[in-house]
This record gives sequence, C-alpha cells and structure tokens, in this order.
Amino acid sequence: MITPSFTVTDSRPYDRHKYKIWCVDGSVKIVDDYDTVLAAHWNFPQYIDHVEVIDKSPTKGKGFA
Repeated sequence: MITPSFTVTDSRPYDRHKYKIWCVDGSVKIVDDYDTVLAAHWNFPQYIDHVEVIDKSPTKGKGFA
C-alpha cells in the first residue's frame, strides 16, 4: 500500500493562500484555509484528486517608480 504524501511547493505561511480542491469527478471546491484542506484530505481521500494553492492577493506589476 502506498502512503499518500505532501510536497511543499511554497515556503510562505499557509494563511496567505486559498486552496482549490480538485475532486475525482471533475468538480472543484475553493476553500480559505489549510485546516479545511487537511480535514478534506483525511476525511474524504477517495474523492480528492489534488489540491492547488492559490495566492489570496496576487501582486500587480507596477514596475519601477
């Protein structure tokens, strides 16, 4: 049996993100906190395909002032 694992792709604190939970049926759920992602992962692993991290406040390029 293969044990699921997480890969850290961003070292910033998790509260700076929203999360897009992709389900195996193709539906998507967007949540505001990492605790919700963890709860979904542990309680409904059979329904989750993967999770995408979304920056809450995308920076807009202002260039040099």
